[in-house]
Amino acid sequence: MPVFNYDFLSQALSKLERGHTQDLWDVREMLRLGLISEADVLTQARALRPRLHRYSAIDADSFEQRVRNSSQSPAMPEPLPGGEILTEGLRDLDRGIRSVPALLVLIASPRLARSGIVMPEHELYDLLVAAHGPEAYRMYRSLLRRLVNLENALDVSQPPSAH
Repeated sequence: MPVFNYDFLSQALSKLERGHTQDLWDVREMLRLGLISEADVLTQARALRPRLHRYSAIDADSFEQRVRNSSQSPAMPEPLPGGEILTEGLRDLDRGIRSVPALLVLIASPRLARSGIVMPEHELYDLLVAAHGPEAYRMYRSLLRRLVNLENALDVSQPPSAH
């Protein structure tokens, strides 16, 4: 089976085109880590636009909008009860601020992760960048997959608790 590893800029553009919440967070983290720059993403996206008509599944306007918003957080569920806590907490965590909303988000992180909301783990990134340099992002994703496998194995191996 052939495996292709694209450069970070190509990966980011692909993720922006797909537009899933996880993909948008991935691109945001690539930007934060300096693996790609906003200017490069915009330049490359503009260069691609005239050729997008060949791909009927790609809506060029939606793609362009996601590219322009790539450094911003994906929309959080503020209409839900407590959604403002999530939005503020994630923003504060991203800035390294330990606020009440940030700590509440950390407490809820296992449940939020199960709901598909990605938590920024700056300390882990910093360690991985120091140890692995440009391979830190790939290492981070690999470690998260292993952690999820462990959590799933724990869920399966533990009998239900009696109440």
